[in-house]
Amino acid sequence: MNKQILVSDWRQVWRYYSTWALALLALAPDLYAALVASGLLSGDDVPAAAAWLVRGVAIAGIVARYINQAKPEGLPPKVD
Repeated sequence: MNKQILVSDWRQVWRYYSTWALALLALAPDLYAALVASGLLSGDDVPAAAAWLVRGVAIAGIVARYINQAKPEGLPPKVD
C-alpha cells in the first residue's frame, strides 16, 4: 500500500501554473489595496474578512497541490 503523503515531485510544485495562479490569488487583496492607495484605482478597500477568506482558500489550494491524490493500490473497484 502506498503511504506517500506528498507528490513524488514535491520540489517542483512551485513551477506549476496552478501554484502561481493560487499565489497571485492570495496576493490579490493586497494588490488591489495597493492600487487603491496609490490612486490608480478608485474604490473602497477590500473588507478584511473577504481578504482573509481569499487568502485562506488560495493557501489551502497551494497546500493541496503538494498532497498525493493518487488512488491507493489494492482498493476494490467502485460499484455504482
